[in-house]
Amino acid sequence: MRDHVRIAAGLLVAWAPIQIVASLTFAWFFSRGPPWGAAGTMFWLLTAVVAAGCAIVGGLLWRHDARARPWGVALGTVLVYFFPVGTFVGTYVLWALVRMEPAQA
Repeated sequence: MRDHVRIAAGLLVAWAPIQIVASLTFAWFFSRGPPWGAAGTMFWLLTAVVAAGCAIVGGLLWRHDARARPWGVALGTVLVYFFPVGTFVGTYVLWALVRMEPAQA
């Protein structure tokens, strides 16, 4: 089971820069049209916070830190809504962390 936690951690760490690049591309593309204002800013901030959380929690899970497990479950739940790749990553993270016994963290 530790291998699955390690894979989930790697997916979270790999997902963070992909999410940042995708959100910056999205912001650049839509900034050329009508102004998005506060909604666009909030979208980018939410994406940046989720990406930073993925990088931090992924690093902690990679080291098998038990304190990262509940944060990983929360991030996995949020990532399920980032369709399509985030759905896969979030589902795998949830599967790996919920199946894991707390003593294995």
